[in-house]
Amino acid sequence: MSYKFEEGKDVLIEAIVDKIKSSMIGEQAEFCAEFAKQLYGTVAMEDLSAWNLDDLYGAVVNFWSLINERAPHETKIRIYNPDFERHGWQTTHTVIEVVCDDMPFLVDSIRLVIHRMGLSSHLTIHMGGIRVKRDKDNKVCEILPRNQLTAEKGVLHEAPIFLEIDRQTDPEMLEQLHKGCERALEDNRVVFEDWEKMRASVREAIAEIDKVSSVLDMDEVEETKAFLHWIEDHHFTFLGMRDYELVQKGKETVLQAIPDTGLGLLRESVTKSMTRSISAMAPEAREFSLSPRILVTSKTNTLASVHRDAYTDYIGIKRFNAEGEVIGERRIIGLYTSAAYHTNPKQIPFLRRKVALIMENSGLNPRSHAGKVLLNILETLPRDDLIQGTEDEILEIAMGIFYMQDRKRIRLFARMDVYHRFVSCLVYVPKERINTELRMTMKKILDDSFNSIETTYSQQFTESVLARVHFIIKINPQLPLEYDLKEIEKKLIEAGRSWADDLQTHLYESYGEEQANCLYAQYKNAFPIAYRDMFSARTAVYDIKHIEMLTPENSLGINFYKPLDESENSFRLKVYQHDSTIPLSDVLPILEKLGLRAISERPYPLKFDDGTITWINDFAMQYNKSTEFDLDEIKDLFQNAFAKVWFGEAENDGFNQLVLAAGLNWREVAVLRTYAKYFKQIGITFSQDYMEMALNNNVSIAKKLVKLFEIRCNPTDAPNREDRFTDLSIEILADLDGVSNLDEDKIIRQYIHAISATLRTNFYQINKNNHHNPYISLKLNSKIIPGVPKPHPMFEIFVYSPRFEGVHLRCGKVARG
Repeated sequence: MSYKFEEGKDVLIEAIVDKIKSSMIGEQAEFCAEFAKQLYGTVAMEDLSAWNLDDLYGAVVNFWSLINERAPHETKIRIYNPDFERHGWQTTHTVIEVVCDDMPFLVDSIRLVIHRMGLSSHLTIHMGGIRVKRDKDNKVCEILPRNQLTAEKGVLHEAPIFLEIDRQTDPEMLEQLHKGCERALEDNRVVFEDWEKMRASVREAIAEIDKVSSVLDMDEVEETKAFLHWIEDHHFTFLGMRDYELVQKGKETVLQAIPDTGLGLLRESVTKSMTRSISAMAPEAREFSLSPRILVTSKTNTLASVHRDAYTDYIGIKRFNAEGEVIGERRIIGLYTSAAYHTNPKQIPFLRRKVALIMENSGLNPRSHAGKVLLNILETLPRDDLIQGTEDEILEIAMGIFYMQDRKRIRLFARMDVYHRFVSCLVYVPKERINTELRMTMKKILDDSFNSIETTYSQQFTESVLARVHFIIKINPQLPLEYDLKEIEKKLIEAGRSWADDLQTHLYESYGEEQANCLYAQYKNAFPIAYRDMFSARTAVYDIKHIEMLTPENSLGINFYKPLDESENSFRLKVYQHDSTIPLSDVLPILEKLGLRAISERPYPLKFDDGTITWINDFAMQYNKSTEFDLDEIKDLFQNAFAKVWFGEAENDGFNQLVLAAGLNWREVAVLRTYAKYFKQIGITFSQDYMEMALNNNVSIAKKLVKLFEIRCNPTDAPNREDRFTDLSIEILADLDGVSNLDEDKIIRQYIHAISATLRTNFYQINKNNHHNPYISLKLNSKIIPGVPKPHPMFEIFVYSPRFEGVHLRCGKVARG
């Protein structure tokens, strides 16, 4: 049954203690109870409340069984998956229990093992050590209270550590985890045991420098000594140390480890791998190794097994003879402490001199604004670069950053370490552009460019408009390395170009600087993410052109287009409108009557800073007719036809298919529709749908019928009108031989008769507003049209518009009434 925690932490721990005392007897109950108090006393109530009382009791009793008996300096590790039937408690995780001598970095080192195996830690209990006494059988005979810190004979300082990690059931994985923890704790032990010896060795190196100081640069001597005192004074975590000497082996000069000088992690016996040829080094490294510069600072290619997940730092202290020649090196590996990274470099020996030299070489007055800017750049550079880079390298990088002047652009600065094992890359990116996707893209570019084995990175955000991403790339030594920093930077710039950048560029190309700046300010944040994912910025410029043409009189923008990657019969339609989107249900009937089948629709709201919205609706369509058309020739015809139907100036019916199929404009289609409406007035037996189908099945004839009407009625097409009319009529009649459907033949002949009977029309008239009239009138000699019911008037004037249709019958030449 789950325990209720309302009474708080003290009440809960007391309940665990009562349960221990009721189930165990004698001193063991007292010792285990005290251990439970100290163990759970360091755990947050939030974590304790996630367990029930039985599991808290079972966990501490099991842990106590590991701790109760322990030999001097023994490290005990137990890794298991608690099961209630076997262990008296359970958890969904795997448990690691450790007890060993108390020393620094234990928990850090175990966590390194867990992290590098790709596992997560869910709970860590480290009591800050426990003070116990043990009897002759190495069993606990007393646990001292946490607040009793007085020195007492026979008291042992031990470190119980309890961790819950991702559950592991694979025996090989559990064995690997166990061995990893063993190695980490052993490394931790040897580092701790040799800690003071390594500090003493640094002091010894300082004394050796004093002995040969007369043949070295005195300023460098003093600064180096100060730096070594500084790292010895708890600013460097010493992990290992060994001495090397320069020896001649045949024709080759090698740096060879001196036996029995290893400390910490470098204790192991000397092997061939501890000898390095000077001539095999990179030229810069070879020159630097033999130069009178006292210190060598770099990174090793070995990850630390103690304290922190990082490649170990390397400090080489060269040894010189009385002539100032390099004769060897004292090599130190470890990790700079946090103070080294957070203290102003002007307060750190060695770095303060380097910063001063860089400032001097820059030529800038340190008291001027420019000088202060450069100093700030140096102080905020990644500390590892400042420590490891030469003055010339750092000056080049710092001045490059200085000249950027907070401009929103991507820049790359790279520094190769002296042994060509790592490349440090600083990539500056405008803040608003940096995201995980861009960072990973840049990492891939750098990995490929530098033959990366492994890359780590960190980010820095300041008040600047730029963010800095610091990539540290471990180079594959097996592959030849050739690179061009300018080319790599170009790739990074291309990868980092934002959609908004491209928009600004294309606006400049289309509008010129002044107008482009105005439009960019208006549109740079307007386009939604979905639009930017689907369309290029160049496409957006064309959409902006359509939007900018919208007016109260012209409130609908239309763009009929075909993307390059679409199939042959696929097209798209963009519709632009302020304030409200275009309902799909309103558009579908229009598209269908135009001969297109809508496949999908995507609405894109453009939201402007003033709160207004403009909608772009993008429709994907298919054209499944057998007839083909040229988009360039048909684009304007289609767009005009769609707009006229949308605003009610043209009717939405099947005749509109002739826009795409026959290349007719919307008014030419209206002529054919007008005659069809007239045919219905005179009682023709065919439905309008059937007449639409007849013309759509014979688009070339439909086109000729429009031409026939033009020859007949266009006042500007008078020369040889009758002859040309007769010739085209004969041509159409000849075409009817290819029409197999008798009804379609009849309908087409009816059109020929009606056009022949047309005496006059207002189709070509321009009204006072310089537009065509919104209706079509036909003056017909109806008695020559087959099927007109008797009695025949002298003339019929048929009027059609989408709003009305009607006929005026005249029985004489003069209209009366």
